[in-house]
Amino acid sequence: MNKKTLIKVVENIEYFEGYNSPQEIYLNLGTYSDFQSILKVMNGKDVMLFCFLTYERRFLVDLSKLYDFIISNYSEFTIGEILNHNPNKECYQCDGGGNVGCTQCYGDGEVDCSDCGGDGELECNICDGEGEIKAVNETLVKMTRYLSYDINFTKKFENMEVDEVISPEFYNRLMNRKKFLVINDFDYLFEDYEHLNYKKMEEGDVFLVHEKSQPKLKHSSGKISVW
Repeated sequence: MNKKTLIKVVENIEYFEGYNSPQEIYLNLGTYSDFQSILKVMNGKDVMLFCFLTYERRFLVDLSKLYDFIISNYSEFTIGEILNHNPNKECYQCDGGGNVGCTQCYGDGEVDCSDCGGDGELECNICDGEGEIKAVNETLVKMTRYLSYDINFTKKFENMEVDEVISPEFYNRLMNRKKFLVINDFDYLFEDYEHLNYKKMEEGDVFLVHEKSQPKLKHSSGKISVW
């Protein structure tokens, strides 16, 4: 979608005027059925630009200049957050079920098995029937992938080392400026991660995973993916 067409769409679509952030607009792209025909002809950049421009238009900015600025300065970055050192994880013996097959009757429970009482199952002795065990030397991390056109943050990330901890003040400023889209987040269990900085991190620490300027953007059903 060319610049002129996209700006015209932004200026003429009023569905999203009440949303309080580009992220809120992004999450609600599929809400309006008559918008779907427009969404189908958008590429990843179009979706990103639409969300940012639609939010910013309420501040009476020059959409043409902002369009050019975003195109020149957007980048993708992934941030990790330490959620829990040595968290619980699925028991390897019972696969999280809490019970294992009786070895005396081979799980059949026949002839009123004295070990399982005819149930065919026994409480897992590794997790005591809980289905979870404490992880060892593993950490639960939340990974969040952002798109932003705020050059204050991209310049900051360019000078940071991978896995360097981000100050709470800087991270809070990032969240408050609303010049970003969260395009993916997931929890990940790190096993025996060897980075020196990582070993010093505490629960609640936020760190830079990577930063990439001008990534290729695609989308499916209105959701952006990075390539």
